[in-house]
Amino acid sequence: AAGVQAAEVAQATVQTAEAVAPAEVAPVAAPAVAASPAPVAAASVVASGAVSPSAVDPSCGCNSDGQQLVYALGSLGIDFGTDAVLDSFKFYMKAMDIQDKDGNVVEYPNPNDPYQLLKYLEANPFDASRVIWTMNHDNTPIYAIKPSNAFEVEIYKTLCEFLDPGQDEAPKKTTKGAKAEEKKAVTKEESVHIDMISVPGVIDGQIKLLSGQVIPVIRPHLRAMYNWRTLDLVRDTVEIIDNDGIDENDGKWREGISARILNFVNRIYFELQNLGVSSGDRALNYAATNIFNVGDKISLELSGGYVLKSISVAKSSICRPNSDCQDVIISFFNPMNRQKYAPKVWRFTIDVSKEIPVAIGEPRSWYIFG
Repeated sequence: AAGVQAAEVAQATVQTAEAVAPAEVAPVAAPAVAASPAPVAAASVVASGAVSPSAVDPSCGCNSDGQQLVYALGSLGIDFGTDAVLDSFKFYMKAMDIQDKDGNVVEYPNPNDPYQLLKYLEANPFDASRVIWTMNHDNTPIYAIKPSNAFEVEIYKTLCEFLDPGQDEAPKKTTKGAKAEEKKAVTKEESVHIDMISVPGVIDGQIKLLSGQVIPVIRPHLRAMYNWRTLDLVRDTVEIIDNDGIDENDGKWREGISARILNFVNRIYFELQNLGVSSGDRALNYAATNIFNVGDKISLELSGGYVLKSISVAKSSICRPNSDCQDVIISFFNPMNRQKYAPKVWRFTIDVSKEIPVAIGEPRSWYIFG
């Protein structure tokens, strides 16, 4: 019996040892195979992925804040965004007894009539910010103009002046010594004249118009906002030529020069329409806005029988640091005598690195032979 008990005790000891052994080994083996390398590898991947995008510099015509620069040309328009805003203007305009151009009170004022709207805004200038001021190409809105800086009041005042329909009336100023023939030559094109505005600034979001169209918003810079009329440019250029001593009695010549100037201006503003976003387009639009700052040079070519051949833009081969230099090249040729007169080229260099471009140096010209 004692032997049997000893055997049972020995067997129990062996079973206990077998049961305990795995428990003692397993905990030791688990820490030894710690999965620390895997988290380290994952952290390495995450870190490298976080660094890669920041090493890539975006490429665009932007300012130091990364905002898209724009220098756009077009005509000025108005919109109200929603029917509620439009009806609000109708309600308050009716309460003011808005008068038409003949002095009669309008029973149902129309906010879409520039004359009536301006009469209302003269008494309520604070409501100018509720109007969506648009820049149009051929009656199609391409931008909304919405100031949001310290000059907001001045910019809205400027937009109201640009919208003034009184500018559509023929100017009373006449060129020096102008004869009836010259006046007739200019007024022949009265029906095709255009009112143009220039608006530099940055793209700042989007806005929805009453039609449902969504267009970009320009936050404008007041300093280079201009408006002008084609007929004014024609008359001013003819006046420059008058000051050069051209025979004032030559009505036929005046009619010809007026037509060439009008063709020159219309080609710039219609054939070369663009959104004014890329560096080349901003340089071109700036040159078109300021082309008659060098009116004596342009008039010299036009008065000599030359007409506009082409306008192109190319990045300048040499440029100062921290600038974006673009060359605007204007070519002229004489269609009446191409064999005798060589084509002539004028080059203007413009820096478009900032919201308001600036001309660099003097315009250069040369003839092209062959």
